[in-house]
Amino acid sequence: RVMRRPASAALVLVLAAVSSAQAPRSNPFGPDVTPKLAPTRTFDLLDLDVTLDTNWAGRSFRGTAVNTLAPLRSGLRELRLMAGEELTIARVTVDGKPASYRREGRSLFVTVPPTKKGRVHRVAVSYSSKAAKGGGFGSEGGFHWIEPNGDPGRQGFWTQGETEYNSNWAPTWDYPNDLATSTTRVTVPKAWTVIGNGVKKSDVVSGERRTVVWRMDQPHVTYLLASYAFPMDVKTARWRGKPLIYAVPQGLGGLIDDSFSDTPGMLDFFSDWFGVPYAWPK
Repeated sequence: RVMRRPASAALVLVLAAVSSAQAPRSNPFGPDVTPKLAPTRTFDLLDLDVTLDTNWAGRSFRGTAVNTLAPLRSGLRELRLMAGEELTIARVTVDGKPASYRREGRSLFVTVPPTKKGRVHRVAVSYSSKAAKGGGFGSEGGFHWIEPNGDPGRQGFWTQGETEYNSNWAPTWDYPNDLATSTTRVTVPKAWTVIGNGVKKSDVVSGERRTVVWRMDQPHVTYLLASYAFPMDVKTARWRGKPLIYAVPQGLGGLIDDSFSDTPGMLDFFSDWFGVPYAWPK
């Protein structure tokens, strides 16, 4: 014998299911936390090439960031980059031609001819900054001058990009949902050492200035872009064919061996444990 459920009971079950589906879900992060969605990309960032000319005495720098990118859709009339509000934008070009732009907070909207999906463009932003922040590694990210604090030999700068701070010194797509290769071309006093991402391509002294070029051919999120420049003592070695660079403030080179001698063993341990050799160029 087949048992038939009354129509009214079936209706109650349907309404209960609809009511349950429409009931607001609790916020797993807590009632006071608003979930943050990743910004929507309209292009694929392929490469970022940054040229930076620094003036430590004036706590200022001038730069150009060239973003090589491919639109993800046809018909776009604007492309959005990020640029720190403390940056003064001097000029924007698209494929070498002057382009208009507008700013909304840290967003930099660049006007482009109607895009064609996948066609590569070079968006170059020239900019400057004066009196960028000083401070130690506990302070907010971005670009930081090293202050003497009574020691005239203590000078230089460092950067910290994670996770959306590198646009404070290099206008680009500054969110970790895209990968790109990168170049940094940094000019500093000739007594400084400059360390950046990837492989050092050149180190040229001209008069009292030094220009160092680092190139990273492995795509990475833009917050990993980094530049460190100050007078250093440097010792080099190799591990499984990869260069190791031990860099410390000038005058502290005698502490390198005691401080960092475990580095090859650590690289051995983690590479063998995970079954993946250390992946980066140095």
